[in-house]
Amino acid sequence: ALTAPGEELRPRAAAAPVRSARETRLSELFEAVVGRPVGRDERFFDAGASSLDLMRFHLRCTAEPDLRFTIPDLFEHVTIGRLARFLDGRATATEAEATEAADPGA
Repeated sequence: ALTAPGEELRPRAAAAPVRSARETRLSELFEAVVGRPVGRDERFFDAGASSLDLMRFHLRCTAEPDLRFTIPDLFEHVTIGRLARFLDGRATATEAEATEAADPGA
């Protein structure tokens, strides 16, 4: 396929990253609470959430075993993507600790 001169220098739009199951669930809960969808890298307040909405979002999330975090965690990890990565990292660390406790010689 031929391209116009200089076209190869234009930045190509990157494919949108696929959301993990955790990101998808966080997004669903956010939309249920706030009434608006939120982008993966959109800050909660930019998506229309108030502090009270974030408190409600936190409460909804803590009802699910794999979405437990604190209010300070929520204000530190201010997007769905960052919050999901934080939760994923914590889950990985917990699994490693459980494996080490089960097999101390490993």
